Amino acid sequence: MQSLYPEEYRLRDENKYYYRYPCGESYEDVAQRIHPVLTEYSASLDTNENRNPLFICSHQATIRCVLAHFLKVSPGTFYISVVLLELHYTIFFTVTAKQMDAWHAYIVFNL
Repeated sequence: MQSLYPEEYRLRDENKYYYRYPCGESYEDVAQRIHPVLTEYSASLDTNENRNPLFICSHQATIRCVLAHFLKVSPGTFYISVVLLELHYTIFFTVTAKQMDAWHAYIVFNL
């Protein structure tokens, strides 16, 4: 990306959370898009209405935003390195009404 699009690379490097790819979305956009669903799911945990697993199959940016939501990492202090994920992993984590208890990553395949 740096050699083909140096200006885009520079802008992304300045603030990865707020940087929006051309015709794409930023981490902030993703976080805002998934927030209502995760908030509703979290509220259902508080009322014992929902004990069903939530399955999310997505790319790395969305999973980072999901983990940031449950870890309660605020966007103002959001650092991508706080929610570091390796590529090509399946992420399993358990969320209760009080906290995110644990999360584990297991390699599924290596490209």
